[in-house]
Amino acid sequence: MPFFETTIAEDITILIDSMSSGAFAKNEVSSGMNPDKAFENLVIIASNIAKGFGDGMNARLPLGGSAELHFAVKCDPSGAVMVATSPNDGQFAVTIRVGA
Repeated sequence: MPFFETTIAEDITILIDSMSSGAFAKNEVSSGMNPDKAFENLVIIASNIAKGFGDGMNARLPLGGSAELHFAVKCDPSGAVMVATSPNDGQFAVTIRVGA
């Protein structure tokens, strides 16, 4: 399962599921993943994205404004946890609401 590894904060790296393409370098193998920690990692990823989205949107929303973000998270057999390519393609759906 190809994925991008990206840093969303100084010490937070997440995996993002991707479709195969020769245009970008993607990883194919999940290294150092622990299936026993998959759910814990899922919660950490969702909360880190929520914090980043909330902080970013609250700084940009007009007074009384609101925003929503819908995404899905999935786990591969090795325990790698990643954001799915579509909100409908993950094992866990996440909705984050900020603002009013």
